Amino acid sequence: MYILAQTISMTGAIDADPYAVLGVLVEGAVRTIIQHIPPEQQAETSATLIRLLQERLEAHGIVTGDRD
Repeated sequence: MYILAQTISMTGAIDADPYAVLGVLVEGAVRTIIQHIPPEQQAETSATLIRLLQERLEAHGIVTGDRD
């Protein structure tokens, strides 16, 4: 996990396209849920992932908790 996190952090240093990096991360999350989370837990895991992303973005002031 540490190596994965460090690799992701280094993408800025190598001028990787940040939009492509985000796309790869999202696709990796989806594939992880589909391939490694039991089907009966996939919906809950997906909802938790969405909440976590929302919370982290809010913590950094990028988005607010207001949802239309």
